[in-house]
Amino acid sequence: MNRRAAAFISALAACGLMLVGVVEPPVASAGVELTPMTAMLQAKLAALPPSTASTSTSDEPPAAETEMQSIHQAISSITSDSNTYGGLVDHPSTGTVTLYVTADGLSSATAAIASAGESSAVNVVTVGRSYQNLEALANLITSDQAQISAAGIGMQSWATSIASNTVNVVVSSPVAAASSFFNDLYGAGTVSVTSADGSSVADTATRFADTTPYFDGDEIVTGGSACTSNFYFIGNNSGKPFGLTAGHCPSGTVTQNGATIGKTSTNYFKAGGEDAQSYTCQNEFSTCAGGFVYYGPDSGQYYTVTQLCGGNCQVGDLVTADGDQNNGYQVPDNKITTTDYNYDDKGITETHLDEANNQNGTQPAVGGDSGGPVYQRHSGGTAWANGMIIAEITPPVYGVIYDPMSQVLSTVNGSLITG
Repeated sequence: MNRRAAAFISALAACGLMLVGVVEPPVASAGVELTPMTAMLQAKLAALPPSTASTSTSDEPPAAETEMQSIHQAISSITSDSNTYGGLVDHPSTGTVTLYVTADGLSSATAAIASAGESSAVNVVTVGRSYQNLEALANLITSDQAQISAAGIGMQSWATSIASNTVNVVVSSPVAAASSFFNDLYGAGTVSVTSADGSSVADTATRFADTTPYFDGDEIVTGGSACTSNFYFIGNNSGKPFGLTAGHCPSGTVTQNGATIGKTSTNYFKAGGEDAQSYTCQNEFSTCAGGFVYYGPDSGQYYTVTQLCGGNCQVGDLVTADGDQNNGYQVPDNKITTTDYNYDDKGITETHLDEANNQNGTQPAVGGDSGGPVYQRHSGGTAWANGMIIAEITPPVYGVIYDPMSQVLSTVNGSLITG
């Protein structure tokens, strides 16, 4: 059960039903200045002489409004059931409505609409949460403002969204990181996040100048040397987030673009160990997000990490080796050639490593890429975590040697953070 479930249920009990049969307004942040187009339109309306305004001398409602009221009355038994009713959106121009109900209320809603003879006027959409649930969640977000702010999430406004069956939160902080935070706090898909400018992806940070909470694949400096951050993980014992990079990178304070992330927690680079080191996140999840991996040059683009690749990445499969210095050589044309590679580094022999050779004769890893993520790209902008860059293979064969992710996580006793 989600750790917010108890509070969520309590909030449900205190919540009443609202907004029955209204046209849902677009979500907007309070206090935002008018856009130039809106200001121009208002100026135009203000300049028009009074005689051009549309007026009515009748107190009777317009025909469209009368039609909406008739439909509302016909389906009142559905909209009054707070356990299954998800909301109602009017479409006066077509004389129809969209009714949102949960799966438990679908059959009775369909029967009631047919009995009232309104089947052609009511479009029924099944949703996962009742409107009462959405109201309770909005109230819970209100009560959690201090916790959300402490996590570095800059909320500007929040409101129920009938059409998306979520509570929509407008933020001034990076959207992807905020989405990950809300998914962890309230459950996946319960909160939709947009930026203050209306976009759904507002991250302007990059792997060379990232902002908290940090993503996977950043350029970092450890003990004074440049390396690359790997996938962030949660310690299975502590429940806290940690970062990863190569163990042969110097231990010490870990920084990104001059800002401190944390410091080395444990370096596992020794005989029989892994070429890996973990480092702390000084403000825990406010510092380290993980679940999103930067790729390619300094563009700010990223993939959402959804799972470990593990046994799904076999010899012959293609993977992406994406350290921060490879200048765009991250294209997925590195074919796994072995999953049992032995490598001697500074007199320390590492075993059971993976090797992937580039198919286009380009070098997939260079100095500074150590610790960088290796992953397999999938549809929908997603990636499966597969490993950590340890070394490059020099000509005549171009390639990369990497530590399998499942092996590293087993050593550090951690679980991958997904987006």
